[in-house]
This record gives sequence, C-alpha cells and structure tokens, in this order.
Amino acid sequence: MDGAFIACGIGTVYEALTRIAVSGADRLLVTGLGPVGAAAAMVARALGVSTVYGAEVVPQRIEWARGLGLFDEVLDSRDAPLETVERLTGGTGVETAVDCSGNAAARSLALKALRTRGRLALVGEGGDMTIDVSDDVLHKQALISGSWVTSVQGMTRLAELLARQEIHPEQLVSDRFPQSEADRAYEAAAGRAAGKVCLVFED
Repeated sequence: MDGAFIACGIGTVYEALTRIAVSGADRLLVTGLGPVGAAAAMVARALGVSTVYGAEVVPQRIEWARGLGLFDEVLDSRDAPLETVERLTGGTGVETAVDCSGNAAARSLALKALRTRGRLALVGEGGDMTIDVSDDVLHKQALISGSWVTSVQGMTRLAELLARQEIHPEQLVSDRFPQSEADRAYEAAAGRAAGKVCLVFED
C-alpha cells in the first residue's frame, strides 16, 4: 500500500509542501484532516517541520487524526479555530498552511492563520474562496500556491524520502475491503471514511 499512496494523495501534498518550501523553521496548519490532510502532516514531519496543527469539522476525522501521532494539536473547526491558532502561536500565526478540504471556510482559516510573509498551499479540489485581498494577502505579503498531483521525478524523490526515514503511508488506511466488496469500499470512501479506503487482493 505504501507505493500506491505515492501516486495519489501523498505525492500531491509532497508537491504542495515543496512549493511553499516548508522546513524546520516553520509551523504548519493543515485544514481538512482526511487521508490527504493526514498525509500532509506525515510528509511535513519528514521534511523537518517540528510543529503541525490540524483543523477539522467532522468528529470522526478529528478522533482519527488525534490518534495518528502526527499532529501537535487537532482543532475542532466548529470551536473558534482561528483564535486557537493565535493562542498556540503567541499571536503571530503560522508560517505555512495547506488546505486539503476544498471547503471555503477551511481555506479562509488557513489564509487568516498565516503570519506576515506566510505561505499557503491549496490542494483540496472544488468549491470557492473569498479573500480580503488587502488584509489577508497584500498587508501580510502572503504567498498562495496551487498544487495538483506531482511528477515522476517528484514521486521518485518522495519514495526515497519515505524509505530513508522508514515512514509507511499505510498508517493512514482506516478501512480495508477485499475486491469482492468493492461496492462497500466505494460507499465508505463516499461517506467520509476517516482515513484512506483500500481494496486489497484476496488470498
């Protein structure tokens, strides 16, 4: 399963995080804690980020994300998440953020949570985003980057990174189904399963 993740999900966030140049000097906020958001935290850790916050609105995913050991704090997006980020960062905001939800409110949170000269990567598909250009972008001198999938070269670099650090994306699988139950697998994926849903070969 580790290899399958590189082409879809983890490769996408790897590309996004390298575009905004995350490092050990940064704190990262991830909005949307499904399998892609959790993968963002996993890859960010591998790239040296020491502090990772997550924000999610679905209770099942909040509980799942808290159990992964990838986040320093998992915030409930229904309970004043911006104020919580400000408290956690001493009022400065985070250096980097990535939205993996495609939700307008989550994207707004990720942008508003940035500190001056912060960098935001947008990964989640669909939806829209309303921006206060002056306050949230110009005055902050924020950088916003879009990212969609990765390259063969990017997948190669990611595979080497994961292998060197002995990181296994299979950790992000929450539901497994045999191929004979493919219909149930698709239902689970469409129904907001906590993590990644995988079809596995039967013995």
